[in-house]
Amino acid sequence: MLVNRLFDSNAMKNGDVNLQKEYWDLNEQVTFAVQYYENQSSQKFVLNFSHTDLIVHADKDKITQVLTNLIGNAIKYAPLSERIEIDVSQTDSEAIVSVKDYGQGISKADCNKIFNRFYRVSADAKTIGMGLGLYICNDIIKAHNGTLSVHSELGVGSTFSFSLPLKKNGQEEL
Repeated sequence: MLVNRLFDSNAMKNGDVNLQKEYWDLNEQVTFAVQYYENQSSQKFVLNFSHTDLIVHADKDKITQVLTNLIGNAIKYAPLSERIEIDVSQTDSEAIVSVKDYGQGISKADCNKIFNRFYRVSADAKTIGMGLGLYICNDIIKAHNGTLSVHSELGVGSTFSFSLPLKKNGQEEL
């Protein structure tokens, strides 16, 4: 696992993101990722889908890596949060996935740095990690021409969201 993370990190740093895009149902994959964690966590997962059959053209393995990282982080960094909410929505131009926890939250200063390579929030020193997960997730989403963002408030919790572009007027997304 550690070797894979370092390999992925170096590939991202060098711009060597190799995407194997295919069409698949984002809602189905989010449900699959949540089911994986339901047996490993005491938190309740709340899924909200605003559209049925939300088909994206993306690298399924890489987006699943992003999903599992965000859900895993919500579990790890908000262990006392009773629930984790995952919302999947759609605008005219993009699919949006948000993972919300009710944990300790992240300071604004840390939010500005959290997607940097090897950056770890100082309050998380007791939690195991290398500071590569969000960096890799950010690069995966950027490679799909999407965005990854965080909204957080200390003592309230954090919401990590990513977007993936959808086809426009019968055209393939960029």
